[in-house]
Amino acid sequence: MYEAQILAKLIKEDVVNVNSLIIKRYKELGINEQDIIVLSMFAREEIKRNNLFTPSRMRNKTGLNDNDFFESLDRLQSKGYLKIKSGINNKTGKQVEYFYLDGFYEEIISIYLDEIRSENEKENQTFEEKISNLFEKTFERPMLPSDVEIVRRWAQEGKYTYEEINNEILEAAKLAKYSLKYVDSKLIKNHLSQNQNSEYQNTSKVLQELSEKWKK
Repeated sequence: MYEAQILAKLIKEDVVNVNSLIIKRYKELGINEQDIIVLSMFAREEIKRNNLFTPSRMRNKTGLNDNDFFESLDRLQSKGYLKIKSGINNKTGKQVEYFYLDGFYEEIISIYLDEIRSENEKENQTFEEKISNLFEKTFERPMLPSDVEIVRRWAQEGKYTYEEINNEILEAAKLAKYSLKYVDSKLIKNHLSQNQNSEYQNTSKVLQELSEKWKK
């Protein structure tokens, strides 16, 4: 995954704070506090360009006991966030073990991509879809053809905002009025009342201006 390589590079160059990243996303990663400590330690070692796996030294760095350290090690490996592979040390020619965090970077990218997709889906929902979802969630029943027609009319006319409709649907649910016809009648009544008040205020303003002119 190309994005994971970019993230790995940003972490290794200390542009992204890996400790904060792990702490913020540990729930989505499905890890516990011990795992956070161990995974953060491995990430810090990778920032130092030190991928040599030395269990005793690394355990000491975490401050965990042997049992807790190796339990976390097993969990991180089983989730695919950490891989340990054998290799040859170029300097000594001896066989050693190296660790890799490619799976961790890929999972973090996957978490953010899923979050972005979800946010985009919410933003791309049409007005009708939002109202339909609100209706079914609040009234706990599917929409009838007559309900669909009312929502379609609201969308076409554009008289009411989502917030206005949301408020009236919630109010109707409190009164056990599980009908969009009832909600529609309330919206019409409120809209007429607002228009009348607006006309009254405009008329009052005109009369006041005329009165002031006559006084002169």
